[in-house]
Amino acid sequence: MAKIIAVCRSKEKGTKKEAMAEGILKEDYGLIGDAHADCCTLRQVSLLAIESINKIRSLGFDVSPGNFAENLTTEGIDLVSLPVSTRIIIGKEVILEITQIGKECHTGCAIRRQIGKCIMPKEGVFAKVIRGGFVRAGDTIKVIAQGGKDEGGDTKRLTILRVTEQGRTESEDTVVTEFPLTIILNNQEAVTLLCSPTKLEYLAIGYLWSEGLINSKNEIEEIRFDWETGVARVETKRGEKSTYRGTDLDSLSGGTHEVILTECRAKCVISHHIGKCIMPQEGVYAAANLPFKPLIASGGRRGSAFFSSEEVKTEPQIKISVPQVFSLMEGFIERSKVFKATGGVHGAALCEADNLLIFSEDIGRHNAIDKIFGECILKDITTDNRIIITSGRISSEILLKVARGNIALLISKSATTDLAVKLANDLGVTLISFVRGKRMNVYTHEWRIKTDGK
Repeated sequence: MAKIIAVCRSKEKGTKKEAMAEGILKEDYGLIGDAHADCCTLRQVSLLAIESINKIRSLGFDVSPGNFAENLTTEGIDLVSLPVSTRIIIGKEVILEITQIGKECHTGCAIRRQIGKCIMPKEGVFAKVIRGGFVRAGDTIKVIAQGGKDEGGDTKRLTILRVTEQGRTESEDTVVTEFPLTIILNNQEAVTLLCSPTKLEYLAIGYLWSEGLINSKNEIEEIRFDWETGVARVETKRGEKSTYRGTDLDSLSGGTHEVILTECRAKCVISHHIGKCIMPQEGVYAAANLPFKPLIASGGRRGSAFFSSEEVKTEPQIKISVPQVFSLMEGFIERSKVFKATGGVHGAALCEADNLLIFSEDIGRHNAIDKIFGECILKDITTDNRIIITSGRISSEILLKVARGNIALLISKSATTDLAVKLANDLGVTLISFVRGKRMNVYTHEWRIKTDGK
């Protein structure tokens, strides 16, 4: 079985690394405390097999893990045979993507000066951190996506039969990967989402935040993810009350406890805009002790968009020019690489008026937006006075989700619904749809769209 033999780091480049009991790999950065860790490089983590080190030992040299400046020493896996873009999972949470095989040795390389040669140029492997976490000696290593053909990556290459008017031919096609993610909150199963297998920690937190089950990072005690079982476990701090729309969930003990909502809120936005709400008669959800019955949203996803208007009304004074809207959408489309390859995902982005800050893709339009909010929560990135772009249709539940994040500008290249427009108007959200080429439709609060430089 392939595994990690040693975790090593150094404070300076070009020197031997010292083995340590455990380390923390940070997403899109590297091994915390190591000189080579950098968000601006594809060589964030270096790996070398113990089998390669043993070749040098057989020549009579006294070398150990870390001597070749590798971060992770492995055993039982042929690293150099892995194609670039291969993804491996270490333990149950860390995911690395191979970015480079070998490199030019430093002229001042300490091991090269000592023994006259270095094996890293031919047998060292470099990777970027796709998903961070703890890494320790003894952690297992498993290939989960090799050249897009094995399970676990964003996409897969499949052999297909292509039929045209001219006849039939065998060909290959790229399809998106669909992955079931089960989210467990405080030992109670909340939901299983069908999603793309990227940024799953952000998706779990973003979903719980969107549903009102957590409100901030401060409530989170621990997040544990098991890739093999597809389970994300989120524990909240014992001192913090678990609430849903102001209701104390901790008081709802017992697996069969039922909560029946007998009166609709006076300011319930659903009741206000369509004249009725099913919650007073049907608002029972016993399985997870949550005081709502899941609504089947327009995209097929279960949700519960029953906010008070006062809870989500936005007030930001942000403005944007027409050219800036077009420019943001052009940049957004350029970032949508999985969509370009497959046509099978939605995208979402958090932006400022002239810059894309965070981008996500997922098979679900809700998931893509939840990943954005989840990343903002865990990285302490404010959403105030900022913009959300989505590739998907803007329906009422999408509008409410975005408004809860105090986003006042929601932009889509697709259509919207009438209820979303009504909600946007009441909640102070500028809703822009059908942004395609050099045209767009502005449905609400057009005062945020600058014209003639004003």
